[in-house]
Amino acid sequence: MLLKRAVDRNTEQTHGLDRPATSPPRHMMLIESSFLPWEFVIIAHQSTGYLSIADVLNGIYKGLQEPITESEYGRLDRARAKAVEAAYFRRIDQESIRPGEPIRKIDWLEGRYVFEGLQQSSTDYNSWTLRLGWPRRR
Repeated sequence: MLLKRAVDRNTEQTHGLDRPATSPPRHMMLIESSFLPWEFVIIAHQSTGYLSIADVLNGIYKGLQEPITESEYGRLDRARAKAVEAAYFRRIDQESIRPGEPIRKIDWLEGRYVFEGLQQSSTDYNSWTLRLGWPRRR
């Protein structure tokens, strides 16, 4: 999975992940997706003062790892709840996680976890839309 693990801060410089994520550089980014009812606010790492590529990737990863609350889950209709549960059980099987692990926001994506990029809003300088796709079938 592309969004499976966060970027290691020790390798940022060697891979260019410490570079600004936007031009011009900014200190925060609001990320939303048509697949999620939440927004992720990503703040720049304090040492640089600007939002790096690593900050963005880590922010998306951490945001998608947050557990879904009971009230959030309760707002799903029956069909959508089944799809989220199916994604949860696929993740449990694929990642060798023990059952009892909470349903996470990444499960809400129902398997759309391939990062396809970010698109800046035409109306809000700090808002971006997360583009996600399905993994290729082998």
